Amino acid sequence: METLDTWIGKLLFKLVVEQDMTPNITAAVNQIPLDDLERLRVRCIRDVKQTNGVIILEDAVRYQSG
Repeated sequence: METLDTWIGKLLFKLVVEQDMTPNITAAVNQIPLDDLERLRVRCIRDVKQTNGVIILEDAVRYQSG
């Protein structure tokens, strides 16, 4: 019988695999300069801290649209 922690671990592994696919697909279809990527990382860290991880797609679209 599988324990709860084993089940959660397997589920998290599957989730992280799917999450890892997102940046790989993004990198494959876009040519993003590394400087821009680093600036975006700094902004995203700030946003996650300020919102306690609640990120709204519409806010990201507004930011990316200028």
